[in-house]
Amino acid sequence: MLLYLVKRGFTEESIAIALNVNQSTISRILSGKIQEPRGSLVNTIRYLFEKEQNKQVDSIISFRNGQGQ
Repeated sequence: MLLYLVKRGFTEESIAIALNVNQSTISRILSGKIQEPRGSLVNTIRYLFEKEQNKQVDSIISFRNGQGQ
């Protein structure tokens, strides 16, 4: 999920701010040094991931609706 966010243009720092953790924590997760983050962090990452995915779906729907007009 974090890698997806990075590929969507999020920086480690912006993810860290959104998740209220240090940037180094995000870096360690992405590098594999932290393989099992605590449950509350995983839930927050999932929330951010789903929010970004919903944004993409909304953009696609808006685009498609605009195409038909």
